[in-house]
Amino acid sequence: QASRELNIYQSTLSRRISSLEKFLNLKLFARTSNQFELTYPGRKLYEQIKNDENLIQSHIMNALDSENVIFGELQIMLPQALSLVKVTPLIHKFVNKYPRLKLKIFYQNHEVNLKNGSFDLAVISGIPDQPSQKIKLIYGAKLAAFCTPAYIEKYGTPNMNNLNEHRFVVSLRDHGEIINRAILRDIKNGQIFEPQVDYQIACSNFFHNLKLVESDEFIGVTFLDILQESLDSKRYVTVLDDYEFEKINFYMLKRVENDPRINLCAEFIEKCFTGN
Repeated sequence: QASRELNIYQSTLSRRISSLEKFLNLKLFARTSNQFELTYPGRKLYEQIKNDENLIQSHIMNALDSENVIFGELQIMLPQALSLVKVTPLIHKFVNKYPRLKLKIFYQNHEVNLKNGSFDLAVISGIPDQPSQKIKLIYGAKLAAFCTPAYIEKYGTPNMNNLNEHRFVVSLRDHGEIINRAILRDIKNGQIFEPQVDYQIACSNFFHNLKLVESDEFIGVTFLDILQESLDSKRYVTVLDDYEFEKINFYMLKRVENDPRINLCAEFIEKCFTGN
């Protein structure tokens, strides 16, 4: 039972107990016919440390990690679009380092409550409604409006006065919220605008949004990190270049704070986003 709760093999746990007994020069457990019982020294040690159970478990698991025996399964939620360039190209490094740890990755972006056990780790845009959840700001992503050069030839260049004369494909979040409003700052004078564009299509899938833009009939808005390669190749061009979009902040949430598997994965993902 103890090995199951710690998510390690029974043989590994037995070896660590033997090492601890050898180090302390004390017999901590006595084996009866069908179970283990604490010896008198073992019971005294337990009484002294039982209130620090979480701290001790964390130290044990960190020690196990140093022996490269991290294993099990983690369920992770990552943002669909930004992870394409920030996390997915690097995830092989993590799984190569921890080959016995399985990852279930859900590319979604919606409100999540990790206390119900649905996910071990999540990266979301925006602060969650549940204030009790610990969150960490890990990245601020720049947005840009973009289209194909052919769109400009057909319909001209949009500006703040004629936005509703142009066709935008807007984002639809997983829970149904339509993102057709943005906060923009005039780069020259600092004036703030909050335009709300009309739309014919709201789409929840980033790849389908790109296909709609590539039809030369729509303007899209997405993260500059994603666009950079296509902008360099002139596949797309940015519009509304006199304005700066408000950054979209991404936050990390962890189900628990003292699970080294979650912490290792969280540290890796944060480095993917920040580039550090």
